[in-house]
Amino acid sequence: MSHIVNMEADVIKVDISLVRDIHLNRMRRAMVGSLAEFARQAEALVIAEGVELEEERATLITLGVTAAQGYLFGRPAPCSCATPPMDGQPAVAATA
Repeated sequence: MSHIVNMEADVIKVDISLVRDIHLNRMRRAMVGSLAEFARQAEALVIAEGVELEEERATLITLGVTAAQGYLFGRPAPCSCATPPMDGQPAVAATA
């Protein structure tokens, strides 16, 4: 946690281990909800990784998480399949 504070991170990625079955686990919900509130106050973006179920997505939204990735949204694809950014700049693939 100190790394997030010391680096003044503007993006915080929530590990799949916290996302998996979050709708069934109050401790995971408490942790992710706290991270989402911290990020809101720090003006940072929270990205949840590994979202596979609609129930996980719905819970993350309720907790204040506004960005996610995972099989629920689509399978990994080569960068050539990516939509280019609106500004015309080349797309950059994000890595985990």
